[in-house]
Amino acid sequence: MWKKSNIKKLEKRTSLTLHIFLLTTFLLFAVCGITYTFIAWATPATWLSIAVQDINDNTLELLKQLEQSQRTKANEIIQEFLQKNAVGITITNEEGLIQSYQYEVKDAIFQTDIAVVTSAESEVPFHISSELELSTGTPFPFRFSSEDTVYFLTVHPKFTTTINQTEKALLKVLPTLAIFILFLSFTVAFFYSYYITRPILRLSKVSEKMAVLDFSLTCNENRQDEIGILSQNLNRLSEHLSSALSNLKKANQALQKDMEKERQLKKQQTTFFSAASHELKTPITILKGQLSGMLAGIDIYQNRDKYLARSLAVTNRMDALVKELLTISRIETIDSLVTSSTCSLFWLVEQALCQIQELIELHQHTLKIDIDSNFLLQGDVTLLKRAITNLLSNAALYSPPHSQIQIILQQKEKGASLQIENSNVTIPEEALPNLFHAFYRVEASRNRNTGGSGLGLYLVKRIFDLHGYTYHIFNHQNSVVTCIHFYK
Repeated sequence: MWKKSNIKKLEKRTSLTLHIFLLTTFLLFAVCGITYTFIAWATPATWLSIAVQDINDNTLELLKQLEQSQRTKANEIIQEFLQKNAVGITITNEEGLIQSYQYEVKDAIFQTDIAVVTSAESEVPFHISSELELSTGTPFPFRFSSEDTVYFLTVHPKFTTTINQTEKALLKVLPTLAIFILFLSFTVAFFYSYYITRPILRLSKVSEKMAVLDFSLTCNENRQDEIGILSQNLNRLSEHLSSALSNLKKANQALQKDMEKERQLKKQQTTFFSAASHELKTPITILKGQLSGMLAGIDIYQNRDKYLARSLAVTNRMDALVKELLTISRIETIDSLVTSSTCSLFWLVEQALCQIQELIELHQHTLKIDIDSNFLLQGDVTLLKRAITNLLSNAALYSPPHSQIQIILQQKEKGASLQIENSNVTIPEEALPNLFHAFYRVEASRNRNTGGSGLGLYLVKRIFDLHGYTYHIFNHQNSVVTCIHFYK
């Protein structure tokens, strides 16, 4: 496997910035090189063409001046012409050479030759050749203003030395110019590639974050070109994906909660039916044994009145258990209240106390009731009465004789709380969290003489959950307090 350093080096080599930088450098260097090569090739030819044209024009002007002047002034005019044009001149007549003029400089850049022409050439028109090196020229006839004698003027341009030295100068400066061009190409390519790729690199970073579902980065390009449009589209895409992902996460969380709730419900149902089967199995076995013994005439069951009464008691407990199971089944199968009406809390407590009046008198309990008769509840009256009856029944059943049961309504800003407190008894702290579980009993022996089926508080829990009320049981000094909050 490659090391991380090798991967980073490869990324640098293949980066867009490096590609644009190298391509721009190559193009700039190539263009500058081609331009310089063209200049080196075109400069001598262009210079020669311009020089020949200037000499032609100046020679015609010289002839006009000579024809308008006397012979004594010719030397001065010709010397001035030589200084301006850097050529050689010969003047002849029909007999031959009269005088030769030669222009020289210290570096001997311009060197001319003396040409002798004959009268046979006198009728040839004056012409300056455009060849690079002219050793002889073409004579042109003229007359001085004070003479009738025909003279012949010949110009001898020789540009070879000048052109060669121009080429040498261009070649000499070439290495320095190449280094300068290369440096300039690198500099321009660096800033150009940075300017071009900077927004693209930013977009690349944003897209990398989006690829891993991180939408925290945004493109802050305020350009109006295609890159700016791409930046805006990428921002909108990021917002839409972030919103869609957020909604998907919420939906997934809700789905997981529903699935977990469904699993818990199935688990509770399995546990509930398992416990219900166990609770029904014991009394059925007892009842079956007693009836079988009486039918078989076994000695211990000869007193049928005694065992029929016991069988009836077992049947009554089974009947109560089945009714509680049916009530719980009804609550489990509805999603909302079956009936919803307004009722007085004081009336519900009165109805519950009427049902357990004999139990209270049997244990000789005292009651203390402090409830506002005008406090109203909204819900299923039958179910709420059943829940309050179960709570009061537990308070009366599990309190020692001559205990006090207090029923107090406490008004608060956001609602009211009903407290049922039975004195002279406490519940083990480790048992408090399990009190509202189905078939749970604090007394582990599950003796029917010391407790009920274990469904009373579970039924209370399901009824209050259906109405959205909160509840809890806790120990307070030497008493047990059940608190129901009638606000959601």
